[in-house]
Amino acid sequence: MNNLQATIMVPVYNAEKFVEESLQSAIRQTFPGRYEVIVINDGSTDQTGEILEKYHKQFPKLIKVFHQENQGTGATRNRLLKESKGEVLLGLDADDFLHPMALEKTVYYFDKSPKTNIVYTNHIVIDEDGKQSIERKKQEIHKKFKDYILHFHFPGHLRAFRKSSIQRGFDSNLEGMSEDYDFLLEMLLRKWPEIGVEHISDPLYFYRVNPNGLNQTKKSASGKVLERKLNEYDFYRGRKVRIVPVSMDGITFLGHKVEGSKTIKLNVDKVLIDYLKEVL
Repeated sequence: MNNLQATIMVPVYNAEKFVEESLQSAIRQTFPGRYEVIVINDGSTDQTGEILEKYHKQFPKLIKVFHQENQGTGATRNRLLKESKGEVLLGLDADDFLHPMALEKTVYYFDKSPKTNIVYTNHIVIDEDGKQSIERKKQEIHKKFKDYILHFHFPGHLRAFRKSSIQRGFDSNLEGMSEDYDFLLEMLLRKWPEIGVEHISDPLYFYRVNPNGLNQTKKSASGKVLERKLNEYDFYRGRKVRIVPVSMDGITFLGHKVEGSKTIKLNVDKVLIDYLKEVL
């Protein structure tokens, strides 16, 4: 890896209530190597900008802050990719925070294998006041990652990427409608099936739950994103695929309907069903 090993990327918009906790967690990492924290303020109208400048002045070599007019999440994440200098890129939302060993343990997985392109971890769900509710454990479903990821988007929330593996950025046209799934699929399908994905069973990310939940429009967008990517990369070798919802035991998956055949059934086992029942 290069001299600057990692970048923690933080997109921020009107996050005055939580952004200090987020930045503190980035500062307090136990990682012994060199890393940076890149923060993009996407046109915040509250006190977020002032808070960010305070941290930049206090930690000028570690924290870099960029201010821009509001452009949305996709464009902001693309600028984060552009400004980052580390080989390992770790995303952190402004209302969430990291375990102190998040960066150290994540970079270790990239260091030990040059074939590793993506690393994701377990996470802990917290409420608005920071109270912990449940740990999302993914080690069992990771065993069938390549079977499941094309039927349901489950890896978040701590996800890290090898920068040299990224060929395209986020699709800003999606704007909050599964652009993170689109970005992940782009990396996966470009190198499928050789893409290297690792999972860390430690809960290294604290995710502040959105009280509004996952709406049906975003679920529908995930299906459209998946359908477009599978056809773009000719996943079924000359046959077009259409994504259709498949319900099983109260859980809805993204089923694949290929030209000339019935819907391909996902081989769902109890481990995945139980996991998704807790999440949804």
